[in-house]
Amino acid sequence: VAEPEPARPVISFIMASRDTVFETQSSEVFCVARHEDDAPLSYSWSSDGGTLLPADDSAIWFAPKEPGDYAIAVEVSDDAGGSASDSVTITVTRNEPPIVTAVTAEPSLLLPGESATLFCDAHDLEGHPISYEWAASSGTLSGSGPSVTWTAPNRAGQHYVVVRVTDELGATRVRNVTVLV
Repeated sequence: VAEPEPARPVISFIMASRDTVFETQSSEVFCVARHEDDAPLSYSWSSDGGTLLPADDSAIWFAPKEPGDYAIAVEVSDDAGGSASDSVTITVTRNEPPIVTAVTAEPSLLLPGESATLFCDAHDLEGHPISYEWAASSGTLSGSGPSVTWTAPNRAGQHYVVVRVTDELGATRVRNVTVLV
């Protein structure tokens, strides 16, 4: 009489909290496995790119900087040498920088010491929240966000004010506006 085949681990499913991520994001990957004999199971995680932070029956996968499809695999083993494996694919897409449609100064011609309202019209194609960082080598800036006030210095000439628009994942676009004093 042949010995019955010993019970092996069975993976019910493996899933990712996000199946598409941007380069700077992560996804948690979960494995649901069982053993007919309720034997203790161990989990071994691997991926063909990115970085894994394993935690038993789940792992956090940090996307690499290169877009593409990446397989995250798990091997579930029991203490008798039985195992099962499965994988899930996560797609990494490029995070595009915000689009700046216009940077304007109103008025764009000032006397020394006068002020202009600067406005940056920008949006993010992926719908990420964006932030604005304004800088000027001369004059003074006040305010924050898409509209700020620039006060001209006591020096005539062309003056440049720069705005950096950044989405929540770090993609940046820089534009400037010229104000004539």
